[in-house]
Amino acid sequence: MSSVSSIASPRQPEVAPPQELDLEVTRNQLNLLLLEAHKKSATATEEVAAIRELGKINGLYEKVEPDITINIQHNVHKLEVMSDAELLKLAGREETLLTNDPIDADFEEVEYGEESEE
Repeated sequence: MSSVSSIASPRQPEVAPPQELDLEVTRNQLNLLLLEAHKKSATATEEVAAIRELGKINGLYEKVEPDITINIQHNVHKLEVMSDAELLKLAGREETLLTNDPIDADFEEVEYGEESEE
């Protein structure tokens, strides 16, 4: 005679943990899964995400590498004979950095080991 508990809960098949399974997924399988995800998507955002992934796995997006071009038009001799003011202007800096005017500020001379009273 069989017990009621064995009828109520059928025996579950044993499944190995994912790290122990040797799964092979093909691009075609991924395409089918993504098309199914697109079909079941509830929002436009989910639809777009599925479409974007389909494009990525099928290589439809070009890899765009940044175009970095350094173009030096000035000849070295010309730079060597330029004044500091001209070089600062070329670098986009202010010429006021070149002044030898004293800094208008209050200074306090502090001996080594003394602390300022602030």
